[in-house]
Amino acid sequence: MAGKIKKAILVFSIIFLIVVSGCIKLNVNQQIRSDGTSRIEMVYDMSGLYEMAKSQGGDTSEMDANMANMCKNFNSDGKLKNAKCEVTSDYKVIASGEFVMAEHSVFSKAFKVNHSIPYTTYQFDAKAIFNGLPGSGSADTNFSEASLRQLKQSAGLMGIVMTYNVEMPGQITKAEVGEIKGNIVSINIFDLVDREHAYIESQELNVFAIAIAIVVIVVLLLVVILVLFKRRKSSIAPA
Repeated sequence: MAGKIKKAILVFSIIFLIVVSGCIKLNVNQQIRSDGTSRIEMVYDMSGLYEMAKSQGGDTSEMDANMANMCKNFNSDGKLKNAKCEVTSDYKVIASGEFVMAEHSVFSKAFKVNHSIPYTTYQFDAKAIFNGLPGSGSADTNFSEASLRQLKQSAGLMGIVMTYNVEMPGQITKAEVGEIKGNIVSINIFDLVDREHAYIESQELNVFAIAIAIVVIVVLLLVVILVLFKRRKSSIAPA
């Protein structure tokens, strides 16, 4: 009986450590620019897991190797420009790079631009992140709807936090999911599970179109003035 109690206390202690430490945190930060290019950064924070392992006297060499392999495999397909990946001293893997959304099979369909007067409207479907992280180089680091659905049930207990921050051009006017903070929408990735779409919209003044419209109006006014002037001149001309 005493053995069972000790075992139960041990299990509870491990669960408590996992919850308190916040074992695994993932932040995906994506900046979407008006020209259709995008910068993406993925921060895998394993510090909680390391601290828990060390407190239990565990060996972290395998975790070190896994983190090094994550950087080694990052951007193995070469699709990201200015790709960087590093393992920090505080047990984080930070990987980043840039890509053209129109050249990506999924993101090209998720990002739409509508030029009108006076605004240019941008629309992005955040659910696109589920179909693969650019430069991940491995299916293991991509998001699966089925696996996230299962993980969602125990994420809070296991201290797993997964956040997707999307920075849009202009001012954000609509976000179907997440919290708007200036021109950034912060989304709990688990909130994207079982959603067909998760649209974010933003607007900015279409300065070029406004300038063209002003030029056209000025030209038309000058033409009208010139026509009226000629008519008046001909009407007062001597017979």
